[in-house]
Amino acid sequence: MDKDPNPVNQGRHASECKICAHELRQEIERDFINWRSPASIAKQYKLKNRASVYRHPHALGRFPKRQRNVRAALERILERASDVQVNAAAVVSAVGPTRESMRLVSGWSGPSISI
Repeated sequence: MDKDPNPVNQGRHASECKICAHELRQEIERDFINWRSPASIAKQYKLKNRASVYRHPHALGRFPKRQRNVRAALERILERASDVQVNAAAVVSAVGPTRESMRLVSGWSGPSISI
């Protein structure tokens, strides 16, 4: 695995990170790993913005765990599938993230698709 060319100073991160100091830190991390929207996490837990939700897991190396948990994201998509009207734009917008998730989790590249 490649080393991060810009490693995070863990001491500085811990001293300035609102999530590290948050009383509901575990819930915030769980929501992130379970593919909940960073914007909705920021809103629910009264964080400054979604960028802070991304900074915390980046500093602590949580992105790989989230990527392995792609099942949670796919479950959310499937649960809401009957709530949306399917059209070409909806299919195209769903294909890209789903293919990317599969690639991240399994290394699958799949066939080339031109749209």
